[in-house]
Amino acid sequence: RFLGDARIVGICDLDRESGARVAAEHGAKFTTDYGELLNLPGVEMVDICSPDFCHAEQVVLAAEKGRHILCEKPMAMSLAEARRMQDAVQKAGVKFMVGMCQRWRPSHVRIRELVRQGAIGKPTFARFQLKGSFFLYPPQSFYRKKEGLGQFFHNGAHWLDEICDFLEAVPESVYAVTTSHYLPTDRMETPNYHYASLAMDGGQVVEIEYNQLLVDPPAPTSMHILLVGD
Repeated sequence: RFLGDARIVGICDLDRESGARVAAEHGAKFTTDYGELLNLPGVEMVDICSPDFCHAEQVVLAAEKGRHILCEKPMAMSLAEARRMQDAVQKAGVKFMVGMCQRWRPSHVRIRELVRQGAIGKPTFARFQLKGSFFLYPPQSFYRKKEGLGQFFHNGAHWLDEICDFLEAVPESVYAVTTSHYLPTDRMETPNYHYASLAMDGGQVVEIEYNQLLVDPPAPTSMHILLVGD
């Protein structure tokens, strides 16, 4: 099966049943061995959709094989991992992109267009608020454990990326507080309320509130974005 002028030639998954089914749908080779996937004939690019802690190793291996890379967010579990990935990609001369899919939402595209057109002048302040219920990860999920670094790390990367894209700036310093509130049956090892105040390298001030306290009953998600210009 072709996606534009691209063809899926291989699928790698530790879940043999679902992986083999998806591979069959696309007429692709199935394997549980990532190294074998990278060596398949015709592989020019890999889409890495594995858990966060796998990204660094898999990106480095793909770069060393000369494969272009689309990697699920967040890019890495630490700054050291991110730098290792960057070094491998630059050394290999391959293309690399983190899949920050929120940038393609129509509302995001429109906001970015308005800011670029100068509709509010120079942006000076931004606030992003997302409120709702926490994600119902399976009981033994990596994302329930403290090693997963929490829901803001895994999902909030989207919201920080959106603000960085709107402002064309990145954080220089951060102050953040968190807290937790879960039902006894759904407790996780990481917070589900996050508030961060950020100073950006473009001189802007940013507030991000990632609120997943509304757990009983599960509440629909609401999102509010405020941008202030001069």
